[in-house]
Amino acid sequence: MKALIIGGTSGLGRALAGAFIAAGWETLATGLREEALKDFAAAFPAARTVKLDLSSPSARAAVEALIKDLGGADAVAVCAGLYLDNPDSDWAAEEKVIALNAAGCAAALNAAYSYFREKGGGRLACLSSIGGIRGNARCPAYNATRAFLFNYLEGLRQNAALAGAGISVTNIVPAYVGEGGGAGRKMFDAIMKRKR
Repeated sequence: MKALIIGGTSGLGRALAGAFIAAGWETLATGLREEALKDFAAAFPAARTVKLDLSSPSARAAVEALIKDLGGADAVAVCAGLYLDNPDSDWAAEEKVIALNAAGCAAALNAAYSYFREKGGGRLACLSSIGGIRGNARCPAYNATRAFLFNYLEGLRQNAALAGAGISVTNIVPAYVGEGGGAGRKMFDAIMKRKR
């Protein structure tokens, strides 16, 4: 079994990638920061790591290429995210958050979903946030983009049902838990059980 974990070299993404690796899955984890990539590679030598900037306009094509390079995928989880403390609502900061958390994550989800539609099934997951429930004065774009992901994932789930595709779509909605302390296995189990 093969898994692609986008944003899998740090935080909860790393915890989820670790759970896939522990379960014996061939795993490719992406990240942006060189230090996190190197640390992940040292901690999980059986896994592969690739640098990926989801805020790039070519993010969708890059995800398609990663799936192909992996030799296909049975599960794809999008765990990337950017939070910038921005109490003055500076547009440059908001725009960065939107580019990664909305456009970039949607591009990755769409690439994986399209692959699973063609394949005839798969497990698609996204790490969103409890922040998607309400607004946030200190980073309005962060919470708004998480709400966007709630709806985008629901739409993909409905699309899969209408098409009769065997694609599960799991929205992982954590509160702030830092590095995750045991959350990796819980997220993995939810994806394996095809929870919504």
